[in-house]
Amino acid sequence: PVYWLNVHADRVWAKPNNNLLTKMAKKYKNLKIIDWNKKASGQSSWFYSDNIHPKGTGAEKYAALVAHTSCTILDTRKTTPGLRVLEKWAVALGGGGNHRMGLYDMIMLKDNHIDFSGGILPAVKKVRNYLEQNNKSLQIEVETRDISEVLQAIEAQADRIMLDNFTVQQTKEAVELIAGRAEIESSGGITKETIVSYAECGVDFISVGALTHQIASLDLSLKACAEL
Repeated sequence: PVYWLNVHADRVWAKPNNNLLTKMAKKYKNLKIIDWNKKASGQSSWFYSDNIHPKGTGAEKYAALVAHTSCTILDTRKTTPGLRVLEKWAVALGGGGNHRMGLYDMIMLKDNHIDFSGGILPAVKKVRNYLEQNNKSLQIEVETRDISEVLQAIEAQADRIMLDNFTVQQTKEAVELIAGRAEIESSGGITKETIVSYAECGVDFISVGALTHQIASLDLSLKACAEL
C-alpha cells in the first residue's frame, strides 16, 4: 500500500484537502490515509502558535507514525556553515540519526564518481585500493540510479547501497534483490506524505536533507540595559 498523511491546520484549505485525500483513498484500494489531523486535534500544546508546525512533543508524535518500522531517518551534510555539529545534534535529539559529519567518516560514491571511473565495479575497486594503501578502514556507500546499478553494487560488495530517486515499487524490488547483503538507504524526492511507504519497504535508512536546510528558526534577540 501507499500511505498518505493528511494535514492538521487551522486554515481554510485544510478540510478540502483532507476530504480530497479521503475520496482518493476510497477510489484506490492500495492508498491508505494516516489520520494526523485526528491524532493532533485538541493538542494545542504540541504546536507552535501557527497551530501547524509541531514542537518537540508534536515531532515525537509525528515520528511515532513510522515507529513500527526499523528505518532510521538521517540528516545529510547540507547544514548551515559553522553550525553543523549543533544542527546534527538537534536531529539526534529529535529522534533522527546522523549521516556523515564530513567527507572523512564514510566513502560515498555518487553518480559523477561512478561515471568518471567507468562504472560501479571499477570505482569500488579504486576505493578499496586507496583504503588499503593508506591503512584506512571506512565503509563504502554506493549511490544507484536504477536496478541494474543495484546489481552492480551487490557484486561490488558495497557496505551500503543508496537508492536515489527510486519509486516505492522500485525500492521494494531493490530490497528483495539486496536481501540483507548490504545496508539500504533511500534518498531523493521523499516527502512527509510518502516517507511511511518508503520506510515500510524495508530500507534501513531514509536521508532527508530538509531536516537541516529547511528548518524554522526561532526569532531570538538580546536586550541590554544599563545597571540601575
